[in-house]
Amino acid sequence: MSALGELIRAGRLRAGLTQRDLGARASMPDKPDGVWGTYIGQIERGKRMPPDRLLLRIAEVLELDPYHVLAAANHSRARTETGRQLFALAPLLFLLQDDQGRMPADLPNALRSLIRLHATLQNERHARLRQVLSAVAQVDESRWRMFCNAVAAISATAASEKTGSH
Repeated sequence: MSALGELIRAGRLRAGLTQRDLGARASMPDKPDGVWGTYIGQIERGKRMPPDRLLLRIAEVLELDPYHVLAAANHSRARTETGRQLFALAPLLFLLQDDQGRMPADLPNALRSLIRLHATLQNERHARLRQVLSAVAQVDESRWRMFCNAVAAISATAASEKTGSH
Protein backbone atom coordinates (compact mmCIF):
# COMPACT_ATOMS: atom_id res chain seq x y z
CA MET A 1 0.00 0.00 0.00
CA SER A 2 1.30 3.46 -0.87
CA ALA A 3 1.47 6.41 1.53
CA LEU A 4 -1.37 8.00 -0.44
CA GLY A 5 -3.45 4.83 -0.19
CA GLU A 6 -2.86 4.58 3.54
CA LEU A 7 -3.80 8.23 4.01
CA ILE A 8 -7.06 7.89 2.08
CA ARG A 9 -7.98 4.58 3.72
CA ALA A 10 -7.36 5.99 7.22
CA GLY A 11 -9.44 9.07 6.42
CA ARG A 12 -12.24 6.97 4.95
CA LEU A 13 -12.37 4.66 7.96
CA ARG A 14 -12.24 7.64 10.35
CA ALA A 15 -15.22 9.13 8.47
CA GLY A 16 -17.08 5.81 8.73
CA LEU A 17 -17.45 5.47 4.95
CA THR A 18 -17.26 2.45 2.73
CA GLN A 19 -15.28 2.63 -0.50
CA ARG A 20 -18.59 2.84 -2.36
CA ASP A 21 -19.78 5.73 -0.12
CA LEU A 22 -16.58 7.68 -0.66
CA GLY A 23 -16.74 7.09 -4.41
CA ALA A 24 -20.31 8.40 -4.53
CA ARG A 25 -19.41 11.50 -2.51
CA ALA A 26 -16.43 12.26 -4.74
CA SER A 27 -18.72 13.72 -7.39
CA MET A 28 -17.39 16.49 -9.63
CA PRO A 29 -18.87 18.39 -12.60
CA ASP A 30 -17.47 15.86 -15.08
CA LYS A 31 -18.39 12.91 -12.80
CA PRO A 32 -21.75 13.84 -11.23
CA ASP A 33 -22.23 10.29 -9.91
CA GLY A 34 -18.75 10.15 -8.40
CA VAL A 35 -16.45 7.20 -9.02
CA TRP A 36 -16.81 3.47 -8.47
CA GLY A 37 -16.01 2.09 -5.05
CA THR A 38 -13.64 -0.37 -6.73
CA TYR A 39 -11.65 2.60 -8.04
CA ILE A 40 -11.31 3.92 -4.48
CA GLY A 41 -10.06 0.46 -3.47
CA GLN A 42 -7.48 0.52 -6.25
CA ILE A 43 -6.27 3.94 -5.07
CA GLU A 44 -6.00 2.66 -1.49
CA ARG A 45 -3.97 -0.36 -2.63
CA GLY A 46 -1.65 1.82 -4.73
CA LYS A 47 -2.82 0.24 -8.00
CA ARG A 48 -4.27 3.45 -9.48
CA MET A 49 -3.20 7.09 -9.31
CA PRO A 50 -6.15 9.48 -9.74
CA PRO A 51 -5.83 12.98 -11.19
CA ASP A 52 -5.15 15.82 -8.77
CA ARG A 53 -8.71 17.19 -9.14
CA LEU A 54 -10.14 13.93 -7.82
CA LEU A 55 -7.55 13.78 -5.03
CA LEU A 56 -8.53 17.28 -3.93
CA ARG A 57 -12.21 16.29 -3.95
CA ILE A 58 -11.46 13.16 -1.89
CA ALA A 59 -9.45 15.29 0.55
CA GLU A 60 -12.41 17.64 0.88
CA VAL A 61 -14.89 14.80 1.48
CA LEU A 62 -12.63 13.18 4.09
CA GLU A 63 -11.58 16.52 5.63
CA LEU A 64 -7.92 15.74 4.96
CA ASP A 65 -5.24 18.35 4.48
CA PRO A 66 -5.13 18.80 0.68
CA TYR A 67 -1.42 19.66 0.77
CA HIS A 68 -0.67 16.39 2.54
CA VAL A 69 -2.78 14.41 0.05
CA LEU A 70 -1.08 16.01 -2.98
CA ALA A 71 2.36 15.58 -1.43
CA ALA A 72 1.67 11.88 -0.82
CA ALA A 73 0.41 11.49 -4.40
CA ASN A 74 3.39 13.23 -5.92
CA HIS A 75 5.78 11.19 -3.82
CA SER A 76 4.06 8.04 -5.08
CA ARG A 77 4.29 9.27 -8.67
CA ALA A 78 8.02 9.81 -8.42
CA ARG A 79 9.75 6.70 -9.69
CA THR A 80 13.32 7.71 -8.83
CA GLU A 81 15.14 9.29 -5.92
CA THR A 82 15.69 12.40 -8.06
CA GLY A 83 11.95 12.60 -8.67
CA ARG A 84 11.21 12.31 -4.96
CA GLN A 85 13.74 15.05 -4.25
CA LEU A 86 12.16 17.23 -6.91
CA PHE A 87 8.72 16.92 -5.32
CA ALA A 88 10.30 17.77 -1.97
CA LEU A 89 11.06 21.19 -3.48
CA ALA A 90 7.42 22.27 -3.68
CA PRO A 91 7.63 24.69 -0.74
CA LEU A 92 10.71 26.31 -2.27
CA LEU A 93 8.96 26.89 -5.56
CA PHE A 94 6.46 29.12 -3.84
CA LEU A 95 9.42 31.43 -3.16
CA LEU A 96 10.11 31.58 -6.90
CA GLN A 97 6.65 32.82 -7.86
CA ASP A 98 6.38 36.35 -9.20
CA ASP A 99 3.94 38.99 -7.91
CA GLN A 100 1.08 37.41 -9.88
CA GLY A 101 1.80 33.95 -8.46
CA ARG A 102 3.29 32.58 -11.70
CA MET A 103 6.06 30.02 -11.71
CA PRO A 104 9.17 30.50 -13.84
CA ALA A 105 8.14 29.54 -17.37
CA ASP A 106 10.94 27.08 -17.96
CA LEU A 107 13.47 24.96 -16.18
CA PRO A 108 16.55 27.14 -16.90
CA ASN A 109 14.92 30.22 -15.33
CA ALA A 110 13.81 28.20 -12.32
CA LEU A 111 17.27 26.73 -11.90
CA ARG A 112 18.81 30.21 -11.99
CA SER A 113 16.39 31.33 -9.27
CA LEU A 114 17.14 28.25 -7.19
CA ILE A 115 20.88 28.79 -7.60
CA ARG A 116 20.46 32.36 -6.31
CA LEU A 117 18.49 31.00 -3.36
CA HIS A 118 21.12 28.29 -2.85
CA ALA A 119 23.86 30.93 -2.66
CA THR A 120 22.14 32.46 0.36
CA LEU A 121 22.10 29.13 2.23
CA GLN A 122 25.66 28.84 3.39
CA ASN A 123 25.30 27.52 6.92
CA GLU A 124 25.06 23.91 8.11
CA ARG A 125 21.34 24.07 8.91
CA HIS A 126 20.68 24.17 5.17
CA ALA A 127 22.85 21.21 4.14
CA ARG A 128 19.85 19.01 3.22
CA LEU A 129 18.30 21.83 1.22
CA ARG A 130 21.55 22.34 -0.70
CA GLN A 131 21.64 18.61 -1.45
CA VAL A 132 18.09 18.67 -2.84
CA LEU A 133 18.80 21.77 -4.91
CA SER A 134 21.83 20.14 -6.48
CA ALA A 135 19.67 17.16 -7.50
CA VAL A 136 17.39 19.48 -9.49
CA ALA A 137 20.14 19.93 -12.06
CA GLN A 138 19.39 16.34 -13.17
CA VAL A 139 15.70 17.05 -13.92
CA ASP A 140 14.48 17.14 -17.52
CA GLU A 141 11.88 19.50 -18.97
CA SER A 142 8.97 17.00 -18.89
CA ARG A 143 9.48 16.32 -15.18
CA TRP A 144 9.68 20.06 -14.60
CA ARG A 145 6.27 20.53 -16.31
CA MET A 146 4.76 17.73 -14.22
CA PHE A 147 6.12 19.33 -11.07
CA CYS A 148 4.85 22.80 -12.02
CA ASN A 149 1.38 21.30 -12.52
CA ALA A 150 1.53 19.83 -9.02
CA VAL A 151 2.56 23.20 -7.55
CA ALA A 152 -0.24 24.92 -9.52
CA ALA A 153 -2.77 22.49 -8.00
CA ILE A 154 -1.46 23.22 -4.52
CA SER A 155 -1.55 26.98 -5.21
CA ALA A 156 -5.15 26.77 -6.46
CA THR A 157 -6.17 24.89 -3.32
CA ALA A 158 -4.45 27.45 -1.10
CA ALA A 159 -6.17 30.31 -2.94
CA SER A 160 -9.61 28.71 -2.62
CA GLU A 161 -9.02 28.12 1.10
CA LYS A 162 -8.11 31.79 1.59
CA THR A 163 -11.31 32.91 -0.15
CA GLY A 164 -13.41 30.25 1.56
CA SER A 165 -14.56 28.65 -1.70
CA HIS A 166 -14.12 25.03 -2.76
